[in-house]
Amino acid sequence: MAHKHSRLTSEGRLVWFVERLWNLAQELPVRQIPIDQIAEFDQNCWFGPRSLPTCRAVAQHARRILEADLNYPIILSAEGYLMDGGHRIAKAYLLKMREVAAVQFRLNPEPDYVLAPEAPLPTEPRIPVPALSSDSQRDYYAMAVAADPSIVGYGPNRSRTGRMLPPSSLFLAGVPATGKSSFGNWLEEQKDYLHLDFDEEDIVQQQGFGQEQQLLWHQHQIEPLLQALIARHQPIVLTWGFAPHFLPTVTHMLPWGFVPIWFTAARDTARQAFIQRGRIDVKYFDQYMALMTPLEQEIIAVFGGHVLQPLQDDGTRLPFSAIYAQLLPWFV
Repeated sequence: MAHKHSRLTSEGRLVWFVERLWNLAQELPVRQIPIDQIAEFDQNCWFGPRSLPTCRAVAQHARRILEADLNYPIILSAEGYLMDGGHRIAKAYLLKMREVAAVQFRLNPEPDYVLAPEAPLPTEPRIPVPALSSDSQRDYYAMAVAADPSIVGYGPNRSRTGRMLPPSSLFLAGVPATGKSSFGNWLEEQKDYLHLDFDEEDIVQQQGFGQEQQLLWHQHQIEPLLQALIARHQPIVLTWGFAPHFLPTVTHMLPWGFVPIWFTAARDTARQAFIQRGRIDVKYFDQYMALMTPLEQEIIAVFGGHVLQPLQDDGTRLPFSAIYAQLLPWFV
């Protein structure tokens, strides 16, 4: 079913088909707006007499929130009403973001229909719109980067500069002690990757990325790191046990061309592996898991469902070659 936006006015119910709004919004400038300024976020936009808030309906919207792509700016009318992007706003809110990227019409497009208030919504647009190609959609959504210098994605694969990382580059995170750094080292030795272990600050400094790491950590500037990584002209594997407050930053990093991978494991098994490793007090494992576990589903959604379990329930580990074989289909 085609996605529609409708609004009740003194003229009647105005209806726009959203694909047409995407097409018309391609040349609009993008800016960041506070979520608290979007009135519809505190209104009932999804349910009504014909669409009751059943458990199934709520679950369907929850799925759409989890799958929402924050690289896509929301669309506002000339008056500031929300025309497209409610699920993206909800996702940004769940990720504790205060702002979202938005475009706004200066003059509202002609509606597809003007209906009586109680008339059923049409299923087909009145005004034909050429189908947007995937490139056209990426070019429109790329405008989000103009709103925030830290947003460098053009959609799934492209950078703000038009350059991108090699398509086999990996962003590897997950449960502690599941083997992220070890797998990154194997990729560096066997597959000619550059392994950037963000949890090892001294090593990052030695590799020449210390300043870029500090800018990302303390000022959330990610463009310098992107440019430095692109300049290496080789696949990158970035491993990072990031803290929860960095999830929005990670979300903005992935469109550089990283394939995101989340390493998971049974908590008790991972905890025992952490203890056996012996380098850090296990209390830090417990603290980290207490912070990250409530966000696990949101993280998995951000990572596109790319989840692997290299540390098995019985404590054995998959061979690195087997892990690599499992993630190969995600390079496509």
